[in-house]
Amino acid sequence: MTLPSWWQVTTPHKDIREGKLSEAIFAADLGDVVYGKAPLEYQDASIFFQKTYLTHGLRTLLENVCSRLNGDKGDPVIQLQTPFGGGKTHALLTLYHLIKNRKNLKHVQSISDLPDVKKAKIAVFIRHMGRCLRENTMGRNRQTVRAIRCYKTT
Repeated sequence: MTLPSWWQVTTPHKDIREGKLSEAIFAADLGDVVYGKAPLEYQDASIFFQKTYLTHGLRTLLENVCSRLNGDKGDPVIQLQTPFGGGKTHALLTLYHLIKNRKNLKHVQSISDLPDVKKAKIAVFIRHMGRCLRENTMGRNRQTVRAIRCYKTT
C-alpha cells in the first residue's frame, strides 16, 4: 500500500497556497522579537502559537520550565541539543511568548492546559547583538551578570 502524498491529506496554509511565503521568516531571531523588528509570524504571540505545532518534546520543555519557574519540580539547567535547523531558536521563542504574553493567550488551545507561571522576569541575552563582555579577568558568573545588564530585560 502506498501512502498518499502530503498535499492529498492536508491543505497548506494560505500564504503557501498563494505563493506569498517569504523564506526570510524561517530565519527566526529572538533579538528581533525582543526589539520589535521580527516578522509578524514571530513578533505577535497569538499568530506565533497559531502557526506553531507543539511537538511532544516542545510541550515537555514548556511544562518543565513552567514547573521550575513556579518553584515546583523541573530542571534548573536545560541544554538544547539539536543540529542546525533543529528548533532551538523556536523553542526559545515559544518560551519567551508563553511567559511574557500568557495572559493574552488564554484563547490559544494548544497551550491552555500548561501551568500559568505566577512570577517570572525575563532577561534575554543575545550575544551577537552587542559586545558587553570586555574583561576576561572576571569570574564566569559575574561576567554573565554584567553582560545581561547590558541588554534589554522585559
